[in-house]
Amino acid sequence: MLASAKPIPSQRPFNLHKRPSLPSKEDIDSIKERYQEAAEFSCLNYEHGQISDVRIPLYKAIIYTMLDKDTEAKQCWKEYRKSIGEGFSFEE
Repeated sequence: MLASAKPIPSQRPFNLHKRPSLPSKEDIDSIKERYQEAAEFSCLNYEHGQISDVRIPLYKAIIYTMLDKDTEAKQCWKEYRKSIGEGFSFEE
């Protein structure tokens, strides 16, 4: 802050010692339900979807990763990597 600038009274100083609260089990369950709903969207499961759209394997990889479905997630990450080219490397 500049020496001549005055602090805004409504702003409290940042507290480095206060940790953010962790999400509750209910919050996590709710989020996982939303990922499960997303996994069932027809646009992600349409077999004849546009192959050129790299977002589909990316979205599926993220969803399966968040749902702890490791086998499906790895397959989708491989498919995503293949669709964007070999310029990126992911450790497995």
